[in-house]
Amino acid sequence: SGDDSSAAASVDGVGSQFTNTTYLHVGGEGTGELAITNGGIASSADGSIGEEAGSSGTVTVEGAGSNWTATGDLAVGNSGAGVLTIANGGQVTVGASTWVARESGSTGTIDFDGGVLTTETLFSDLADLTGTGTINTGGLVHDGQVVLDASYEAPDSFVLDASGQNITVNMPSDGTGILGAGFNGNGSLSISGGATVRGSEGYLGYNLGATGTAMVNGSGSTWATTGDLHVGWFGVGEMFIWSGGLVSVDGQLILG
Repeated sequence: SGDDSSAAASVDGVGSQFTNTTYLHVGGEGTGELAITNGGIASSADGSIGEEAGSSGTVTVEGAGSNWTATGDLAVGNSGAGVLTIANGGQVTVGASTWVARESGSTGTIDFDGGVLTTETLFSDLADLTGTGTINTGGLVHDGQVVLDASYEAPDSFVLDASGQNITVNMPSDGTGILGAGFNGNGSLSISGGATVRGSEGYLGYNLGATGTAMVNGSGSTWATTGDLHVGWFGVGEMFIWSGGLVSVDGQLILG
């Protein structure tokens, strides 16, 4: 839709299906709304909610069997403002990365009310994830604090429970996604208690203005990447390896 325009669409009921083989923008330059409810199904390649600066998009995926599948990336707030609500058994499945507030000046929120997000990697300020639900991800680059310790190692999961959150994050210790801290702001990652976590790449201080800190502490505590590890990408990165902790990089270790 064009500047100052608005549009709304719904995919409602079992058997209702919307298929887009390319990009799906909800709020391209104006205001857009999409509701996928009561078993409706939508699919696309890449997707965005609030694509351009000044745009606004809202997507609701609600009800058992309701699903939006993006085979590529999904941006909840690309350059504009995006809100994604996943509720009452609804599911959003992303083949590559999910970005919340991707570009400078954008805003994004994922609200959970008994819904599930499954993605290869999640880039987000943890404060932009609200409500009660489940995230299945192969990797996480975040603002906020994440502690992976002995309690994480066995179930490969942890819980976000700040400010009324109750979001279970299932992240395999041998994940294939990207791991890091400091996406748009300040983030820290602590690996301790013998926990091991693996990923494809690592980033500390991802975007300009971000600061990411990693602490790998204690014998058996390990962070391993099959690709490169960037300590300071566009932002500031810090890494501390203490008391027998191990960082293993199969690709390049890039400082600054």
